[in-house]
Amino acid sequence: MATLEFPDHLLGTSSETYEPMQLEESPKVKTSKFGDGYEQRVADGINNNLQRWQISFNNRSLDDVDVVYNFLKARGGVESFDWTPRGELSPRKFVCRKWSRKFDHYNVVNGLSFLLEEVPA
Repeated sequence: MATLEFPDHLLGTSSETYEPMQLEESPKVKTSKFGDGYEQRVADGINNNLQRWQISFNNRSLDDVDVVYNFLKARGGVESFDWTPRGELSPRKFVCRKWSRKFDHYNVVNGLSFLLEEVPA
Protein backbone atom coordinates (compact mmCIF):
# COMPACT_ATOMS: atom_id res chain seq x y z
CA MET A 1 0.00 0.00 0.00
CA ALA A 2 1.40 3.35 -1.03
CA THR A 3 1.54 6.28 1.39
CA LEU A 4 1.12 9.92 0.39
CA GLU A 5 3.59 12.13 2.23
CA PHE A 6 4.15 15.80 1.55
CA PRO A 7 7.65 17.28 1.85
CA ASP A 8 7.59 19.46 4.99
CA HIS A 9 8.43 22.66 3.10
CA LEU A 10 5.57 22.06 0.65
CA LEU A 11 2.97 22.65 3.37
CA GLY A 12 4.60 25.91 4.45
CA THR A 13 6.13 26.77 7.78
CA SER A 14 4.84 30.27 8.47
CA SER A 15 1.52 32.08 8.19
CA GLU A 16 2.72 33.61 4.91
CA THR A 17 3.43 30.27 3.20
CA TYR A 18 1.11 27.90 5.04
CA GLU A 19 -1.27 26.17 2.65
CA PRO A 20 -4.78 25.67 4.06
CA MET A 21 -6.57 22.38 3.64
CA GLN A 22 -10.34 22.16 3.65
CA LEU A 23 -12.08 19.22 5.31
CA GLU A 24 -15.61 18.33 4.29
CA GLU A 25 -17.69 15.80 6.15
CA SER A 26 -21.25 14.85 5.28
CA PRO A 27 -22.55 11.96 7.39
CA LYS A 28 -24.96 9.59 5.66
CA VAL A 29 -28.14 9.45 7.72
CA LYS A 30 -31.43 7.57 7.25
CA THR A 31 -34.46 9.53 8.42
CA SER A 32 -37.97 8.31 9.15
CA LYS A 33 -40.67 10.97 9.51
CA PHE A 34 -43.65 10.39 11.75
CA GLY A 35 -46.84 12.30 12.45
CA ASP A 36 -46.78 15.64 14.25
CA GLY A 37 -43.39 16.52 12.75
CA TYR A 38 -41.37 13.94 14.68
CA GLU A 39 -38.49 12.21 12.97
CA GLN A 40 -35.99 9.51 13.83
CA ARG A 41 -32.42 9.54 12.51
CA VAL A 42 -29.90 6.71 12.39
CA ALA A 43 -26.42 6.38 10.87
CA ASP A 44 -26.54 4.80 7.39
CA GLY A 45 -23.96 2.01 7.57
CA ILE A 46 -20.76 1.56 9.54
CA ASN A 47 -18.71 3.91 7.34
CA ASN A 48 -21.22 6.72 7.29
CA ASN A 49 -18.93 9.73 7.79
CA LEU A 50 -16.04 9.57 5.34
CA GLN A 51 -13.74 12.57 4.95
CA ARG A 52 -13.09 14.68 1.84
CA TRP A 53 -10.04 16.96 1.82
CA GLN A 54 -9.58 19.77 -0.72
CA ILE A 55 -5.87 20.60 -0.84
CA SER A 56 -4.03 23.23 -2.87
CA PHE A 57 -0.37 24.12 -3.19
CA ASN A 58 0.42 27.43 -4.84
CA ASN A 59 3.61 29.24 -5.78
CA ARG A 60 5.80 26.16 -5.52
CA SER A 61 8.70 24.94 -7.61
CA LEU A 62 8.12 22.46 -10.43
CA ASP A 63 10.09 19.80 -8.53
CA ASP A 64 7.97 20.24 -5.39
CA VAL A 65 4.69 19.98 -7.27
CA ASP A 66 5.91 17.01 -9.30
CA VAL A 67 6.41 14.91 -6.15
CA VAL A 68 2.71 14.95 -5.29
CA TYR A 69 1.45 15.13 -8.89
CA ASN A 70 3.40 12.02 -9.93
CA PHE A 71 2.17 10.14 -6.86
CA LEU A 72 -1.46 10.93 -7.69
CA LYS A 73 -1.04 10.24 -11.40
CA ALA A 74 0.57 6.85 -10.69
CA ARG A 75 -2.56 5.78 -8.77
CA GLY A 76 -4.78 6.88 -11.64
CA GLY A 77 -7.83 7.62 -9.49
CA VAL A 78 -8.24 3.89 -8.83
CA GLU A 79 -5.65 2.73 -6.32
CA SER A 80 -6.20 3.77 -2.70
CA PHE A 81 -3.33 4.99 -0.52
CA ASP A 82 -2.67 5.87 3.08
CA TRP A 83 -2.58 9.49 4.22
CA THR A 84 -2.60 10.97 7.72
CA PRO A 85 -4.80 14.07 7.85
CA ARG A 86 -3.71 17.06 9.89
CA GLY A 87 -4.47 16.66 13.56
CA GLU A 88 -4.74 12.87 13.42
CA LEU A 89 -2.28 10.27 14.63
CA SER A 90 -3.08 7.36 12.36
CA PRO A 91 -3.47 7.15 8.59
CA ARG A 92 -6.72 6.66 6.72
CA LYS A 93 -7.31 5.23 3.21
CA PHE A 94 -8.01 7.70 0.40
CA VAL A 95 -8.37 7.89 -3.36
CA CYS A 96 -7.82 10.93 -5.51
CA ARG A 97 -10.04 11.02 -8.59
CA LYS A 98 -9.49 14.66 -9.48
CA TRP A 99 -6.49 16.99 -9.60
CA SER A 100 -5.39 20.03 -11.57
CA ARG A 101 -2.06 21.75 -12.16
CA LYS A 102 -1.27 25.41 -12.61
CA PHE A 103 1.76 26.70 -14.50
CA ASP A 104 3.06 30.19 -15.00
CA HIS A 105 4.34 30.99 -18.46
CA TYR A 106 7.98 30.57 -17.40
CA ASN A 107 7.36 27.29 -15.58
CA VAL A 108 8.94 28.76 -12.45
CA VAL A 109 5.95 29.00 -10.13
CA ASN A 110 3.51 26.12 -10.11
CA GLY A 111 0.43 24.95 -8.27
CA LEU A 112 -1.53 21.78 -7.69
CA SER A 113 -5.07 21.32 -6.41
CA PHE A 114 -6.63 17.97 -5.63
CA LEU A 115 -9.46 16.29 -3.76
CA LEU A 116 -8.78 13.33 -1.47
CA GLU A 117 -11.79 11.14 -0.72
CA GLU A 118 -11.69 8.67 2.13
CA VAL A 119 -12.69 5.10 1.27
CA PRO A 120 -13.62 2.29 3.64
CA ALA A 121 -10.62 0.26 4.74
